[in-house]
Amino acid sequence: MTTPASSPSNTSRAVTELELSLELETGAQSALVRALTLLHRRRCRVVEAHYDRTDHLTVVVQAPARHAHCVQAWLSALVDVAAVTAQPPSPRL
Repeated sequence: MTTPASSPSNTSRAVTELELSLELETGAQSALVRALTLLHRRRCRVVEAHYDRTDHLTVVVQAPARHAHCVQAWLSALVDVAAVTAQPPSPRL
């Protein structure tokens, strides 16, 4: 029995690393959970996250390469997310 070429074990797992800054609506209690849940459902791996009490979230994610161009728009469409900006990935040690 042969394994089809499209099986998960044979596909290349190319990822694109993104650093995104999210401005959340003031007092939005579920915005952080919504953003992280969306990233998880879209198969993005959160590498780093910084959240401060001023409703600002910065995340570094590894997104599947074929969907990386959509991540900013997906997050922007969430309830309680005011703005999303992409940052050039900062070098990590």
